[in-house]
Amino acid sequence: MATTRTGLPDTILLTAKVSPKQASSFYQLELPIRSYQPKYPAGTGYGDQMFGDNGAKDISLIRFWNRLDQLGYKIGFAELQQRENDHHGRRTLMVVFDLFGNQGIDEDARLVIRDFLLEMSWSHVHVWANPPKENGVRIDAVILGGRQPKETEQELDLPWRIVSR
Repeated sequence: MATTRTGLPDTILLTAKVSPKQASSFYQLELPIRSYQPKYPAGTGYGDQMFGDNGAKDISLIRFWNRLDQLGYKIGFAELQQRENDHHGRRTLMVVFDLFGNQGIDEDARLVIRDFLLEMSWSHVHVWANPPKENGVRIDAVILGGRQPKETEQELDLPWRIVSR
């Protein structure tokens, strides 16, 4: 079911860098781990960058998480990703939020993901709003980097915008 008439994406793909130490909490959840090779050459965009080339800086996700709940988004899938030939233990957490979808992970996993995303702010937040696919489904991407223990007055919200607390 395409929801582009509402201005909301049907699916949100969220990725966040995870240090080796942080990854241990996800290993206990037995999230799938998948190796991958980057698919996009440097300079290739995903869609419209909502906050410019440099993204938004020093952002909290508390309002975003609450808005996802209010609007009916569910975590349909989550996994840890590892670049092929990366022997340093760095991972990327990928979480797929589906509008009006079914919860695809258990409640313990949802809470660990929530805590990881909300306990600290993010120094870099990039959002790509994509046009609908041929079937009318719109998939937007949120890429997080630089998890930091820093208070911030700015929050990510839907539809894509930055708001003050």
